[in-house]
Amino acid sequence: MKKSFKALIASITAVVLCSLSTSFCLASAVIDETIKSVKSAGEFALAATNAKDGDNIVLYNDIIITNPIEIKSSLTVDLNGHTITIMSRDNGIICGKREFDHTDYYTVEHPGNYVAESHETWSPGHWYVDGFGLRQYECGRWITTYSNVWKPGWNETCSKDVYNYFDNINIVFKNGFINQTPGTDGANGINGENDATGQNGDTKNAPISIISGNISLLSMNIKAANGGKGGKGGYESLWHVPFGGGNGGNGGNGGNGAYAIYLDHDQVKVFVDRYSTLSGGIGGKGGQGSRPNPHYWVWSGSKGKNGNDGKDSAISNDMKKFYYI
Repeated sequence: MKKSFKALIASITAVVLCSLSTSFCLASAVIDETIKSVKSAGEFALAATNAKDGDNIVLYNDIIITNPIEIKSSLTVDLNGHTITIMSRDNGIICGKREFDHTDYYTVEHPGNYVAESHETWSPGHWYVDGFGLRQYECGRWITTYSNVWKPGWNETCSKDVYNYFDNINIVFKNGFINQTPGTDGANGINGENDATGQNGDTKNAPISIISGNISLLSMNIKAANGGKGGKGGYESLWHVPFGGGNGGNGGNGGNGAYAIYLDHDQVKVFVDRYSTLSGGIGGKGGQGSRPNPHYWVWSGSKGKNGNDGKDSAISNDMKKFYYI
């Protein structure tokens, strides 16, 4: 009897342990399905594309993004102490989702108004007697006169696409760094060209753009791109070799700094904890104007003007949507 009772207890214990073990295995399987481990930009893009609400994407390497990555589900991106570097000019990470609904058409009325118009009239040459009784000849010339002409009003048909925004999407970024490489510097002007102006420096889009929903930043450091430097001016070719001319080209303007986060919808909200740091980009320096072409003989050209410095950027285009927690 005692042996039977012990055997019964042993059987029940085995069943319970087996059941617990099975439950633990099933629970582990469910948890593993929601954790996406990524080690490259390609794996990150694939995980974001296939993500479901509640998923966790965990980085196990620093990664470099050269093409935009879209996140359209409610999930958590755990950078796990790593850095995402965004090299593309476009937004690196686009959060949220919208779908086209319909197109609205509307009319804009442009009122009539008077516009000043010029009229050119040829006055032929002729002889005349001046106040001293001397006979003089006046050469023919064009005479410009101005008059106000009424331009009637007109109506313009315009259109605007209307989208449905998925404002229930919630995305969390935590425990890492998102950096953006600077904008490209403008090319320098080429000496001896007809136009030797330096090119403008590049202005990049924000590393993170939010189309809809909310994002939370927990222990994140996000640094937006600085503007590219303006190119230096070269000197232009001489007007008439070798007598003169050949102005110095102007320097290119510096690019503006980028926003750290760009909000593309008025219902978006951004929650930032006290351990996170966000920085807008710094404007690039304007390029230096060039001296005139030094190979003239008689007349020197003028010196080129320096380009304007780019503007430093704020953290975002709409700081009223930021909430510090």
